[in-house]
Amino acid sequence: MNAGSLALRAVLNDELQLAIDFVHQQTAIYTAEPIVDRLLDMLDWGEHQRLIDPSAGDGAFLTRALQRLIDAGFERFNDLPDLIQGWEIHDGAVEQARNRISSMLQAARCSAADSVHIAAMIVQHGDFLKDAPDVPAWNSVGSNPPYLKYAKLPEVLRKRYESLVPRYASHDLMYSFMDKSVKCLLPGGKIGIVVADRVLTNANAGVLREEMGKRVGITHLQRLDVASSFYRAKTRRAGTLPRCHPVALVLADRRSGLTQIPLGSAPIYPGSDGPETTRTPMQKLSDIAEVRMAPWLGAKGSFQVNADVAATLPADSIIPAIETSEVADGTFRPGKWYAIKTDPALVPPAAVREHLDRERHRMPRRGLRPNPWMPPESFHNWDLSKPSLLIPRVARTLKPIRVPAGILPLGHSISIPYSSQGELERLEALLNSPESQKWFESRAARLENGYYAIGAKLLRQLPVLSESKDGQCRNVK
Repeated sequence: MNAGSLALRAVLNDELQLAIDFVHQQTAIYTAEPIVDRLLDMLDWGEHQRLIDPSAGDGAFLTRALQRLIDAGFERFNDLPDLIQGWEIHDGAVEQARNRISSMLQAARCSAADSVHIAAMIVQHGDFLKDAPDVPAWNSVGSNPPYLKYAKLPEVLRKRYESLVPRYASHDLMYSFMDKSVKCLLPGGKIGIVVADRVLTNANAGVLREEMGKRVGITHLQRLDVASSFYRAKTRRAGTLPRCHPVALVLADRRSGLTQIPLGSAPIYPGSDGPETTRTPMQKLSDIAEVRMAPWLGAKGSFQVNADVAATLPADSIIPAIETSEVADGTFRPGKWYAIKTDPALVPPAAVREHLDRERHRMPRRGLRPNPWMPPESFHNWDLSKPSLLIPRVARTLKPIRVPAGILPLGHSISIPYSSQGELERLEALLNSPESQKWFESRAARLENGYYAIGAKLLRQLPVLSESKDGQCRNVK
């Protein structure tokens, strides 16, 4: 190999190492011992089974499994690499895991030299997705795989996985690790894993769930507390928590005979009864009411103006508007914002055209329309003659807010118009019921500090409750 080739290889190796360091920094959140122990219990793992951790980190799963063998009096130390194996791509984490295992073996009266050798065989320094065999070889998989979307993955690693990872598993590293874990499972085997809930709920994981469901089903599913389920690697800043909503998931071979929730393309929500497609059909909110997403008008000052600017425009071109920031104690305070109403088929008045031309520079690129007189999201066909219920797009509960007729909600909040006092009371009872709140909490995308992202698509699926003779809301059967 000539000097130029050697120099190029050195550059590529440096680029790869930087990429691995970046991924490690982004994903090095390790599982706390109580969570690992519960998963190992559910795997029924023992000395006659083979266990692999595809993303070993500092050895959380490996050391707890090893401790079980030591506590049970296991002394065939040279057999350990055939029973327990971990794969880890980051050299610093590999060293930590090997040191922990070596120390445990020496404490169990294994010689120092043998302990170091055995630990090095147990913890494989390599890329599980690239280097590990993808044939059935393991009875149990115990792991906390990396959670990182491929969009954030350094290019050198994205290119590496292009030909290795199926397209349906290439949205997130977590998806890739789960797909290969299923493929390396022996008949009758189990997987105990800590994952972000998006693998169960996101549409882009639907084909992955379907593919995995050909081999395995869910035997255990439980939400975890993000604050107590993990500990940080030394390279992470103190106080940081993973920006995910973790669940403990146990998957078992479909032929195991265990009671299972089937995996398929339909989303599965932790805390619910199973995939949406397995539920008894019932009336939904969209069957009895219009559920619409409030428009986003771009930067303030353009199509969304304050009272002073509104006073300079023709009265028939402006509409009172409301943001959820104007809501306090369940009621709203009008008068702060107005929306400029335009129609694609009509030329707006001169004052409106001049205002929009003057303020066009405020509009972000994603909000620009070919017709400069139209907002990013149109509302000219909205019927505002009815009052409505407003639900913020970020909230802790479904509690709706009453909005009078003639007022336009803004910013992707949810608007549900109603036509009578009786309909209002029915909709409020539905949205405020404990049953609806439980349904919502099990399905809405979770944010930080107990908040949820609320979308129109989700709310349209809300099961309608009937009112019994005692005035209580019941699920429609």
